[in-house]
Amino acid sequence: MTVFSASRRAEAIVNADQGPLWALLTDPKVLTRHTPFVTAIEDLGNDRWSWSLAGISYPGGHFGATFVEKMTFTPESRIDFAPDPHAGRQRAGATGTYRLNPHESGTHLLIDLTGTADLPAPRAARHLIEPAMRAVIALMWDAFAKGLISEVTPN
Repeated sequence: MTVFSASRRAEAIVNADQGPLWALLTDPKVLTRHTPFVTAIEDLGNDRWSWSLAGISYPGGHFGATFVEKMTFTPESRIDFAPDPHAGRQRAGATGTYRLNPHESGTHLLIDLTGTADLPAPRAARHLIEPAMRAVIALMWDAFAKGLISEVTPN
């Protein structure tokens, strides 16, 4: 098993106030509904969320995993997340931040994340697997952003 990672930083100006956008970003059902490959997110309490992924193809196989993230919420402005250190060894995880700041047109949303996956592949496959991971993360971001914006902005 080898740990592979990929990062993505994306930002957008969302035509909505921070409050309604915050409500969507802190709702596991909304995140699940709009994020490809995320099959479930469960709020475990104590700011711990269990994420389930499935159906992700990579050079050499298919990937799915469930992992627990420690969520740190700063109301209406920031969400930080990282693998829960009390969850033991996990095959996947993400570390990053959602930042919301007021903007003259609504809210400036910044998402910065690094996803990791422990895969049954040699390190030599890194040049194939990590670009595939970046492509999956980009696809997930694009669909998530479109879905989130459709829920929070007026028609």
